[in-house]
Order: sequence, then C-alpha cells, then structure tokens
Amino acid sequence: MSKYNDDKTLTSQSDNIPIKEVVKRVGVTASSIVRWVKKDAFPKPYTLGGRTFFSATEVGAWLAKQKENRGFNGTPPSLKDDDDGDDDNHKCQ
Repeated sequence: MSKYNDDKTLTSQSDNIPIKEVVKRVGVTASSIVRWVKKDAFPKPYTLGGRTFFSATEVGAWLAKQKENRGFNGTPPSLKDDDDGDDDNHKCQ
C-alpha cells in the first residue's frame, strides 16, 4: 500500500485522527461532536503530545452502529405504530 493518496498527500497509518477528520467522516459540525462526547453518546477523545485525537477505529465502530438503526429519525417506518388499530406494516404496498 502506498503511503500517498492519489493527490500526492501523505496518508496516515495511525489510528489517531483529529476532530477535523472526525467531522469529515461523520458529516456533522465539531460542536455536535463535542456535545455528543459530553452526553457520552460518542467515543471520547484523548490527548497525545498536547494534541487531541479520536480513535479512527472507535469512530468507525460508532458509525457502523449508527447505520444499523435505519429508517426515518432512527425508527424504521414498518415498525412505527400510529395507534389507529390497523396493521401499519401493510400500508405501503
């Protein structure tokens, strides 16, 4: 494996990624990441040499777990019951 990307920038072989990279991978703002960390809803960062990093492995595992929760707003439409007495699983056919 080359240590350079196609655009000739050096690739990182380290598991340590800064919050800027986390923001790119997750697709939210840095303030959202910080808020989630404070709520214990996202992997905690750590400090090395005075710099703050996240584990790429932990972030990847978190993303994979989030992808398991499919549907709109995290609730699969076929499982959501609107309490109208009918079988909601057969509405969209």
